Amino acid sequence: MSTQLGMPVYAPAGVGHLSGPETFPDAAHHELANTQLRRNLGGATATIRAKREAVVAEVPDWEQLRLAGSAIKADVMARLPELLVQLEEQVQARGGTVHWARDATEANAIVVDLVRSTGSDEVVKVKSMATQEIGLNEALEDRAYRDRPRRAHRAAWSRHPQPHPGARHPPQPRRDPRDLPTRHARRGPRAE
Repeated sequence: MSTQLGMPVYAPAGVGHLSGPETFPDAAHHELANTQLRRNLGGATATIRAKREAVVAEVPDWEQLRLAGSAIKADVMARLPELLVQLEEQVQARGGTVHWARDATEANAIVVDLVRSTGSDEVVKVKSMATQEIGLNEALEDRAYRDRPRRAHRAAWSRHPQPHPGARHPPQPRRDPRDLPTRHARRGPRAE
């Protein structure tokens, strides 16, 4: 199997939510006249920057960690085709199935076929950037599949349902980012 990478494949016109009735420059021009929006964005940006600066100040070697993360990302992107094939092999070795799609239309067709094969008319899924970009909700709705509300699904399967996205989350204990590799990796670094 070959994997082609490069610029993302865009969904066909009318699929997904990444376009509007006007071009980005025109929309930006109109929205820049919205003073309330500008105040809100200014306040949000200032808050985000202040929080980031506070966290950065807590870690003495922040820049080295940032550079290490950047190097990991560059390595992964350079080897992404190989890593995707490895992922597929590992998923299959554990009894899973991997589906490959060239574009949004193929991805949606795969999901619709999987749902159809169950004989169900209901789908439980989570919202993600990927499903939003490919227009999966619309593809399912076009074929009369109902997406059960996520909150109902969470309540049914979790003793601790997630709060509404607008709710405030309790503060979580601060973790040292250097612990991430040891918490999440199952094996050591790749041999050169």
